[in-house]
Formats: sequence, structure tokens, C-alpha cells
Amino acid sequence: MDKGNVKISEINMELYIWPQSAKRSEFTTKLKDAANSITGENDYEIAKNIHDYICKNVSNKDLEGTEVEQTAYGALMNKKASDEGQSNLFTLLCREKGINAVIVRGSILKDNTEKAYQWVNLYNQEEQKWYVVDVNQDNGDTDSSSFFMVGNNTVVDGVKVSDRLVANVKPYEEQNTTFKEPTVTSNSY
Repeated sequence: MDKGNVKISEINMELYIWPQSAKRSEFTTKLKDAANSITGENDYEIAKNIHDYICKNVSNKDLEGTEVEQTAYGALMNKKASDEGQSNLFTLLCREKGINAVIVRGSILKDNTEKAYQWVNLYNQEEQKWYVVDVNQDNGDTDSSSFFMVGNNTVVDGVKVSDRLVANVKPYEEQNTTFKEPTVTSNSY
């Protein structure tokens, strides 16, 4: 396998809350319907349309602090979600469309405050490069794509992406995993 050419064939995500098995079936159906409604000529366009779908249909305002808001279920079914729920939904929709995306947990530095945060690293097959996608930071402004397929050196609002979004990084040897976080490209798409 080439370095940087990672193909993820399966992703397992905890959706936390399945009040009834019918809800799981309803979620799965709605996820497939949403994925089928999203089109594009290439992976970039499809991923951008997934990003825009979430920005248009999922609110990150007036969250009640419930666990479901941290899930793809909350994002898709309740149309309200935190950074976690939005990145989970983005990743699942990318998986449905055959696009490699992985969730990155870490922290965000905003207004000189650091807090736990989650975003997505997206693989562009055509370029064979990984990019950052942060739907939550673009959400609320349907025309914004400031955090869509950006590189670590991209400057948004005067701050480099790599200074704003910091992954929880342990040396690879110390991680209890067989998957090493992909290296994001320096520049935007």
C-alpha cells in the first residue's frame, strides 16, 4: 500500500441513543435517502454538497446539552447537533458515497479558550491528499465554506487551521490502535 493511500472499508460509530429498534431503521432509511439525494461530478463536489446539506439542514444553535445532539442521529433526525453530531453525520454520508473520511477528536482554540472539539479529515482520491472539513464552524452561514477542504497552513480569520484545531495526539507507538491519523496537506484544495 502506498503511503497516504488509505482505503477505509468500514466505520463503526456509536450513535448512543436507540430508544426503539424502529428508530434505528428509520435513521438508516433517512441516511440512505439523504445520501441518494446528494450528487456531484466528483468526490470534491459530492463532499461539498454533503457539507452544504448539513449547513442548510442542521442547526448548531440553542442546543439543550443532550447526548443525542452529539450524534449523527440527532443531526439527521432532530436537525440539531453539536460539532460531534455534525462531524458524525458528515462522515456517515461520505461513507455512503464511497468517500474516505475520518473523525478527529481534539480541541479548538477560539477566543483564547481551548475546549474539546471534533472535526473530519477527508481524503481526496484524485489528489491523494487529506484535508480538514469542519462543518460546525461553517454552519449558520449557508454561503460559508471557510473550513471546507482546508490545509493545516490555511488562514481563516487570521488564525492558521493547525493553530485553531489541535488533535489529541499521542506518539503513534503509545496509541492503542492500528490506525494512524492521516497527515493533512498544508494548503487548501
